[in-house]
Amino acid sequence: RFFKLLKESEINEKLNRPEENKQISIKFELPNFNLSDESLMSVISGIKFNNNITEINLSGNLFSKTSSYWLGTIFKVNPNIKNLDLMRCNLDNDCLYLFLEGTKNENEKINEKQYNLERLNLKDNPKITDSFNSESQNPLCEILKKFKLKDLNLTNAKLGNSGITKFFKTFIDLANQNKIYLENLIIINNDIKNEECLDYIGKALTRPNCTLRNLILNKNAIT
Repeated sequence: RFFKLLKESEINEKLNRPEENKQISIKFELPNFNLSDESLMSVISGIKFNNNITEINLSGNLFSKTSSYWLGTIFKVNPNIKNLDLMRCNLDNDCLYLFLEGTKNENEKINEKQYNLERLNLKDNPKITDSFNSESQNPLCEILKKFKLKDLNLTNAKLGNSGITKFFKTFIDLANQNKIYLENLIIINNDIKNEECLDYIGKALTRPNCTLRNLILNKNAIT
C-alpha cells in the first residue's frame, strides 16, 4: 500500500507524452510513520529500482543498522537521487557507517564521488556523535568524500569539538583537491566550544576553493 504514494497513474500519463519521455522526477515521501525495521526494508525494496526517483523523504521513521544498510544499496542502482531526508530517524554512527557500506561498489576508487546526492538532512539525530578516533573512521567525513553534497543539516547531532574539527579537516583536504561542493552547512547545537575547532572552521572558510556560502552555528557554546 505504501507504493501507491508514487501515483502510478500520473506517471503513466506522463509517459504517454513524448515531450516528457526523457526524464520523470519523482519525490517519494513517507515521513513520520514510525515505521519498524521490517516495514522500512519493504519500502526500500519497493522503490530501489525506480530510477525516476530523485528525492526520498523517510524522516520520522525508526531506522536500525540493517535498514540503514539497505537504504545505502539504493544508490548502487539509482544514481539519480539528489535529495535524502532522514530527519529524526534514530540514526547513530553505526547506522551511518552501514549506510556507507551499502553504497559501496566492488570497483570504486578511494575518494571518488560516484553519486549525485546533493542534499542530506540528518537533523535531530542526537545519537550521531564523535566516537571515532580518526577522520577515516568518521562516517560524516566519509559521506563528505563520497557524495557531491551541496546542503547538509547536522542540527542537534552531538559531534562536539573533536567531531567538527575532523569534519572540517576533511573539508579542507577536499577543497585542496578541488573536490568539495558543499554550499550550505547547518551545525546548530553541536557542543562546539574550543578555539582549535573554530580555527579549523576559519581555515576552511579561507581556502581558495571553499564553496561554502552559508554556515549556521547557532546554539553552540562558542566563547
